[in-house]
Amino acid sequence: MIIGVMSDSHGDGVAIEKAVDAIGEVDFWLHAGDFCSDAATLAEYSGKKVYAVAGNCDGLAAKSKVDEFLTVEGKKIWLTHGHQSSVKYGTDDLIWNAKQYGVDIVIYGHTHISEISRYDDLYIINPGSVARPYQVTAPTCLKLTINKQEVFAELVEL
Repeated sequence: MIIGVMSDSHGDGVAIEKAVDAIGEVDFWLHAGDFCSDAATLAEYSGKKVYAVAGNCDGLAAKSKVDEFLTVEGKKIWLTHGHQSSVKYGTDDLIWNAKQYGVDIVIYGHTHISEISRYDDLYIINPGSVARPYQVTAPTCLKLTINKQEVFAELVEL
């Protein structure tokens, strides 16, 4: 299963299109918030299903959940923006919550900084920002490949 992952698009439709073109064919997309309303643009341009969560910039009117849980190829995924786990100050709370939820993979955004890490059997993945990256030279998104035996995350610069 191949999954496109993006976060922090902040209304930038051109950045969304660049990410879709750069990632190529996927089974579906994950959007880790800010702006969750961009999921409609992503779905329309990619022609694929999109799971999206609300971030801190989405406001109270956002119709998306702040957490989404999926099972893909036997792997449990927690999709969250990360602001409620204070990820700008580190991932300790995020890791603790992920272990409580019993997930294999946590995908978050909010920091605008990409991360692909592994803590024991838990994958911690942040695709960075497709529109407003911090501390890097180019916007990024991510291609996630999951099968029953392996998880492979590939960061893609736009």
